[in-house]
Amino acid sequence: MIYDWEHYYENYYYTHQKDARRNMQKYLDKMRTAIIYKILDENADIKYFGSTDSIFRLNFHNNGFGKLDLKHNYGKIMFSEIENVTRGELYFIEFYLIHKYKPKENSERKNLWEFEFPDERKIELMEVANNLKFNLFT
Repeated sequence: MIYDWEHYYENYYYTHQKDARRNMQKYLDKMRTAIIYKILDENADIKYFGSTDSIFRLNFHNNGFGKLDLKHNYGKIMFSEIENVTRGELYFIEFYLIHKYKPKENSERKNLWEFEFPDERKIELMEVANNLKFNLFT
């Protein structure tokens, strides 16, 4: 049997692309989690607060992309995963922490009471924010 080696990789990819995409989506879905993170400067002062639904965002900062280029500027990323919050609630927690700590690199300070969910929930989220336990991202 003579095999068509010239087109082997092309045929392999075509044959297996649905499986590869499905497996990649499963992996990405597992990596999705609500995260609040802070970046500390060399004096351990908070330089930036952010939120994301994927751990990949932390790698983005760590590998020198964006204005907080941690590959060429000192910065330590601390993160906390939060369960049972929507993306809007995650933004609320982020902005609450920005208001509370006033980091140097955060410029946007949205009015916390403009978020469109009940004040009782906002108070619960403030408690969540005040009790976050941060871990070092490596």
